[in-house]
Amino acid sequence: MQFSQAALGMLVQRYRAVLKKCRVLNALGGMLLGATLLGGTALAAGPATIDTPQQVADGVEEEYTTIDVENGGTLNIARQGKVTGTTVTVKAGGALHSAKNLHIGTPGVGSPGTGLLATDTLIIDGGTVTGSHLGFLEPDAALTITNKGSLTGLETLELHQGTITLGGGEEWSRLSVENLTVAKDGIVDTGAANGKIFVDANGQLVVRDMLKLTDGDVNMALGVDRMLDVGGITLDTDTNTYTHTGKSNVQFSGVQQGTFFNGEMIEVKAGAVAFNDKGSGLTQTADAEVKASSTGSGPGHFRVESGTWVIEKLTQTGDGLVLVGDPQANAPARLVVNDAVASQAVGVCPDPNDSAHTNSKGIVINESGTLGVQYSAVVDSSGTSPVRKSTVAEILVLAGGTLDLVGSAPLSLSTLTTLKNSLLAGDSKGTIAGVTVSDMENKKLHELSDASVALPDAVVESDGTAISQGVAVSGITGSATTTVQDGAGLTLTGNTSNFSEAGIALNDALLQLGSAAAANATARTLEGGITMQGAVASSNTLTVTSGSHISHTINGGIRAAGDGTNTISLQGGSHTINGGITTAGTSKNTVNVQGGSHTVNDGINASAAGTSTTINVINDATLTVKGGITGNANTHITVGNEESKGTIIALGLDMKGGRIDFDPPFVADGDTSNASMGGLTFASDSVNALMNVGQNSMVSLGSTDAGWLRNEVANYQNLGHGFWGKDVTAALALRAPQTLDAAGGINVDGTWTNPGAPATADTAKFAAKSLLVVDAAGIGDNVALTGDSGGTSTLTVDAGAKLHIVGGKDNATVHITDGFGASTKAADSWTDDSLTTSSALLSATGGTFAAATGTYSVTLKANAAASRFPRLSHEMGTLVDTMVAQPGINPDSDNAGVRFVSRAVSDNYIGRQDRDKAAATIEGAAQIAPVGAVQASTMNVANVASGAALNRTSLGRPRVGRQHAVALRRDAEGVSLSGMSAGDGMKNGLGLWLMPLYQTNHVWGMESGNFEGGYHSSLGGIAFGADYTVNDMFRFGAAFNIGAGYAQSSGDFNSTDNRFNFWGVSLYGGWVYNNFGLTADVGYTSN
Repeated sequence: MQFSQAALGMLVQRYRAVLKKCRVLNALGGMLLGATLLGGTALAAGPATIDTPQQVADGVEEEYTTIDVENGGTLNIARQGKVTGTTVTVKAGGALHSAKNLHIGTPGVGSPGTGLLATDTLIIDGGTVTGSHLGFLEPDAALTITNKGSLTGLETLELHQGTITLGGGEEWSRLSVENLTVAKDGIVDTGAANGKIFVDANGQLVVRDMLKLTDGDVNMALGVDRMLDVGGITLDTDTNTYTHTGKSNVQFSGVQQGTFFNGEMIEVKAGAVAFNDKGSGLTQTADAEVKASSTGSGPGHFRVESGTWVIEKLTQTGDGLVLVGDPQANAPARLVVNDAVASQAVGVCPDPNDSAHTNSKGIVINESGTLGVQYSAVVDSSGTSPVRKSTVAEILVLAGGTLDLVGSAPLSLSTLTTLKNSLLAGDSKGTIAGVTVSDMENKKLHELSDASVALPDAVVESDGTAISQGVAVSGITGSATTTVQDGAGLTLTGNTSNFSEAGIALNDALLQLGSAAAANATARTLEGGITMQGAVASSNTLTVTSGSHISHTINGGIRAAGDGTNTISLQGGSHTINGGITTAGTSKNTVNVQGGSHTVNDGINASAAGTSTTINVINDATLTVKGGITGNANTHITVGNEESKGTIIALGLDMKGGRIDFDPPFVADGDTSNASMGGLTFASDSVNALMNVGQNSMVSLGSTDAGWLRNEVANYQNLGHGFWGKDVTAALALRAPQTLDAAGGINVDGTWTNPGAPATADTAKFAAKSLLVVDAAGIGDNVALTGDSGGTSTLTVDAGAKLHIVGGKDNATVHITDGFGASTKAADSWTDDSLTTSSALLSATGGTFAAATGTYSVTLKANAAASRFPRLSHEMGTLVDTMVAQPGINPDSDNAGVRFVSRAVSDNYIGRQDRDKAAATIEGAAQIAPVGAVQASTMNVANVASGAALNRTSLGRPRVGRQHAVALRRDAEGVSLSGMSAGDGMKNGLGLWLMPLYQTNHVWGMESGNFEGGYHSSLGGIAFGADYTVNDMFRFGAAFNIGAGYAQSSGDFNSTDNRFNFWGVSLYGGWVYNNFGLTADVGYTSN
């Protein structure tokens, strides 16, 4: 922030507010404050330029002439704070956040008391502004949002007066509000006017819930390159209509409840109106007609891109287009029409991948789209055979699309085939659903294909006859390979069976396995693998999809060959491909992994010279490749994109110069939840990929444990070394020695985003705010990263690059880099504050960097355990020191003791995060048997068992007390139940007895070094036995006992819960003579 008079005034206001809150502002204090800070309240308002974070607290009021929030500046206004300026400008890289209000204009009576007040104009020129309410106080008040600027978070916007200009720059600008009410002509593209929103080129107005348009029928005429995004639209009455005549795009995203449109008709005469629920999953309804027509300025397009939408009527006239389904949305789209359907143009779609749909018209159902209509609305059943109604033109159903006929009577397959030829346009390759076939017995798959029928629960045989029309069934039987060709689509739902008993070949075709519907709740299998082939112009698509909890399997692998384009999409669930993925020919291949966790066994081989292969792992997906990925220079793996993260785990990579790029967006400073991750091992530990570890990415080399680095980063920032996303923006871990191949390159740079340039070959670069994490145990005495064998590699370590050593031992040298050619390292990189360790027991010191070879090493020095964990006892401290000096700190050691202590002192487990807890963990492990009452419980079990026998033979004391036994005895009168312990005296004969066992103990104050512990233990069980008495003085017998118990530790140590079962047997005997008695027992107890 520039130290201007206004900036100094801001400091005055803040200091005054603090004193006021503390109730210490007195006359003398006020005089001193005024004298020191330019006279206090006498300070005149001036301009303010903000280029650092600034906070205006509750109760603080600040006033300036102009306010400029520059790049790097942030102005945060608390809910009860207030900032006033004439013209407020927020530039690119700047941000203004008001917890409550934003007002523009000269205030009158009852002027706003809090938030931002711009008395003339608020200009958002590339910056970001948020607030909850926006109000305009006079007609001349103006808001301008341009050059990628945004105003979001608004709940209400009052525009009775004032002007809004949105857009006008080279990039999209955005205004977002929860609800908005304007007149029917209040949104315009002809220029700023009082009480109106002027949407200029590249302007986007978002109304997250309802846009209310008043004063009658609406004619929305926004021009090209404008966007209106609404949840729904409300008109004055349900007889009003909404007509879209401009060339802009309007998007309905739906509402949480009720109708998304209350009028009579939505008509699109030009431009486009799209329905896209943005993944909400809520069915949207409106009792309205939707009409796509055309004017002299071009046709109107009505598109259903995702979600389920229900309308009353559907009409298409002229060159208007009704399009259901959008493959780019990666979500199913369904339009349900409850009543009439009418269309004039035959469905045409020259290029389904053309987002503008140039020259498309009529009713078109695209891939992933379903149009549900009443059977009677499109079919004339008055004749001998049902045919298409004359009021409906042929509907184009592309491969992967479905026309759902609701309310159809059962039809024979031949009748359905005739109807299909009448109802669908000639280029249709999709399916007709909702029809029951009355003569299904012995029908083959190709016969169903001729009728383009969808029978999602049917299981049919394939005799190998190729299919050239769309068809959908649950599964296929038979040993013949099924070929799908000529642009047809085959859907195997798996609803009632496995997918196929034999392989499937695609030749310019589409195959979908599974369904994203919740009803598809069983894992299914395809045997025999899948082959994709075709000529140069061909396009094959394989989609494997399911609900999130379902796992489908393809056995036999996937071969993507031919000379055309092949696309493989793994969506949702956790799918497995056994047999790998292989590319061949001159094919152009794409593997999209979108959500879920998927495994490819037997590797991905994309090394064929003529092929190119792109693998995209996005939408929080995880791809695990077992058997390696073999690529070529045209192989490109992307993990994460501008909207989402991804994770890739691969063992044995051999990329041969191909690319791997990591790049998701940040969520917030310190938040690692949206980071893209990689756990990769290269063949022979030779990195031969051009790898960008970009924005918000964490990659481990030498290990497939992708989560290990995230834990290290989380604890790195927890210890105050730097925030993820702010001080550290990208991280690379070296878990085993790596060599940089001449065809490979490593770029660790948090400013890199996709699409960006590939990493530079034969170069390793660690940019500012990068973090290199080296696993000392995994590296051992080797070099973490070595240049190529020719010594020509380049190493660049920029200022601000950080190095973190995990594990290690006293006096060890960790070799970081070596074997490079001419290299550079900034003086403050990888040393001093930019060099850290994972444990307080080790300190690291950087060595001298050799620029000619890129040689750099770090020396570790042990710190006494007693000095870093002062509550450790002397004995335990000595033990820990010995471990650090000899085997070293290794949280993954095969030695359980080394592993346990290493984790206790390592920061990513406990370590410096809680030094007392770390010490207590180590001490507690040494005392785990006493505080878990292991010895005590063993003795207690033995004692209660012995006590039971003692009670039968201790004849010299009364037979009453804590332990009571009921006995059966045999005497001269037979068997009887008597007394406590079988009577009041020694009785001759056989006795059977049963006794409950119980004992509880509470122990405290057990000292161990600087800690105290104790335990509470209880046990219970039962003992039973038999004995024999002779001459009223000798008794001998045997007993069995069984039971269970527990002990719970207490005190300073970690909680120990010891639960045990026990059983035992014993022999006992006793002799009594007058008042003299002798007893003995011997037993065995197990617990």
